[in-house]
Amino acid sequence: MQQNQKLLLVRSTERIQHIFWELYQNFDVLKEDYLKIKVLELLYFLQGTTFELENGRHYYTKQQIEVVEKTKKELTETLTECDIQILCQKYNITVSKLRKYFKDIYGKPIYKWHLMLVMIIQVNLLLHFINLQMKSL
Repeated sequence: MQQNQKLLLVRSTERIQHIFWELYQNFDVLKEDYLKIKVLELLYFLQGTTFELENGRHYYTKQQIEVVEKTKKELTETLTECDIQILCQKYNITVSKLRKYFKDIYGKPIYKWHLMLVMIIQVNLLLHFINLQMKSL
């Protein structure tokens, strides 16, 4: 067990209560297939849920983080103006979710982050050009 693993307690929601209520109601006559369905239903619910940790930070699933990382990679490779709609369609995520996840993970909205990246690259190119001009003198 890793030392920095944290326990996450989640308050019960109506949806979770419903899933467990159905399990308890049919506990005496539970069939293996029914139990599998309820476990899958619970996993499906948890997969789409974003949890907030005590310090206000969010916990995102591996899939959500991968989508944001792929988006960042595409934005890094494409220095022209980015179209968020196309990226959202490509990764099957809504615009609002992508914007929220990106901002929570990288600390800046997508457009500001992309603009900052382009500006940093432009400054570096300008400095490189100035250095070349100074060397030629």
